[in-house]
Amino acid sequence: MPTVVCGPSGVGKGTLLTYLKQYYTNAFAVSVSHTTRQPRPGEVNGETYHFVSREQFEQGISRGEFVEYADVHGNWYGTSKQALRDVADRKKIALLEIDVQGAQNIKKLSGVKAFYLFITMTGYFDNNKLLPDCGIELLSPRLAGRGTETIEQVEKRMKTAEKELDFFANNRGFFDKVITNDDLKKSQQDITRIFAEWYPWIQTQHK
Repeated sequence: MPTVVCGPSGVGKGTLLTYLKQYYTNAFAVSVSHTTRQPRPGEVNGETYHFVSREQFEQGISRGEFVEYADVHGNWYGTSKQALRDVADRKKIALLEIDVQGAQNIKKLSGVKAFYLFITMTGYFDNNKLLPDCGIELLSPRLAGRGTETIEQVEKRMKTAEKELDFFANNRGFFDKVITNDDLKKSQQDITRIFAEWYPWIQTQHK
């Protein structure tokens, strides 16, 4: 059964998942998603993403090849059925790092059973309500600091982050677990513990 990981850009999803895969060696295989966006420096086609044209992606949609897909920041992203089969054939746990729109599609439309994890930061909520002028601003310098995107792209990601946090604030029960990533060491402990609860056999993979 795969795990779906959601959270706004810049909260440290990639850092935590990298640690998780190093902690539980040989337990995971990241499902390689398809996207129509341009590759960033260092990204490898077929490993980071399957980079395809809009026409190719939309043909895949019409053929029913995707478990989930969504238009994010003006580009298509999606998880193919074949990508999940590839992971299952290797007897690994699939990690799906996707946006909440894609997560909703998996839970409501695809019939695929999965665990759902949301990663966030402190300073976003008060009495379960999103604070629009607080913690969200912490993301902007993180995103800009990557140096891989234009100001316009960062602004798009900020708007998407607000939508994702708003969905989380109003749909807490959608996710099985939540990690508040304000202390990296604690978050690393949290994510390894959560996966040990979900997949007890995984503890044999820690060396």
